[in-house]
Amino acid sequence: PAHRADALRHLLDVYQQEKEWESAITTARRLQGLGGERLGPLMAQFACELAELKIAANAEMGEVRQLIKRAFGFDSQSVRASLLLGDIEQQEGRWRAALKAYQRVESQDIDFVPEVIERLEACYQALGQAEQYKHELQRLLKRDVSDMIVLKLTDLIAADEGKEAAAAFLADHVG
Repeated sequence: PAHRADALRHLLDVYQQEKEWESAITTARRLQGLGGERLGPLMAQFACELAELKIAANAEMGEVRQLIKRAFGFDSQSVRASLLLGDIEQQEGRWRAALKAYQRVESQDIDFVPEVIERLEACYQALGQAEQYKHELQRLLKRDVSDMIVLKLTDLIAADEGKEAAAAFLADHVG
């Protein structure tokens, strides 16, 4: 009993190295059950690994969705699970659902917003909502001055208002 936590940590490391994700989840649960350690985010990553394996194996999307749901059960703030869900929704042509999944990333971890910009753009384009995309970028820009957001907005302004307006916008947001 005195060495149980250490043994489980080592076992967890082995399962991660061997990519035995289901066993890693079981071991992480046992380790978490011993008290103290919050391993939900790690278990969510393992569930996402399993989901990606299912996707690669062309498994039933219902199985993949269950694994993503499981990941959210371990960690509701899992950016990776949101990205996976959004990608699946997008592949199935469920653009509004994909958009919702991608938009969730902002509240989960603002640092990952650049990861979803192009995905958001694809959703808005598919929905025929280019103006809403521009508004979303402007709103995001107020929260985070990411180079990617500035460049995307510069492109949109150039297309809508011309190169001079785009240059002025860019000058205001660089440096």
